Amino acid sequence: SFKKATHSIMSYAPLPAKDFGPGPASSQWQSDFCGCFDDCESCVCSWFCPFIQFGKNMEASGLGDCLTCGAAFCALNYFTGGFGFILSFLKRSELRRQYGIEGSDCEDCCIHLWCLPCALSQEAREIKLRGRACNAPHSNT
Repeated sequence: SFKKATHSIMSYAPLPAKDFGPGPASSQWQSDFCGCFDDCESCVCSWFCPFIQFGKNMEASGLGDCLTCGAAFCALNYFTGGFGFILSFLKRSELRRQYGIEGSDCEDCCIHLWCLPCALSQEAREIKLRGRACNAPHSNT
């Protein structure tokens, strides 16, 4: 009977990712673009270590690995003289589509080109508010 009870406890499946598909409640960013003081940690990290915040965002959202994404962003910035925003805006567009947030790739590009720290900080706050993107793969950790 103990074995049977243990087996039933251990057989629960993990909870599914939160589904924030398109809809009226999720079609806009829930976090303000200039709301850096709502989360000072992500704000400071975005301004002084954007490659770390980018990696943390990708891992928290399920859209990438922290080390890989952060290193790719850092290397792209270093070797191209600052064009890492291309990678970050593409990931912002992917995140926006995963959450069903209205917007355009052109808008995402401009936001990342002209105010990268604000964009990264907004994305960090949004991920904290919404959880993993609905189509993101689950990690094993």
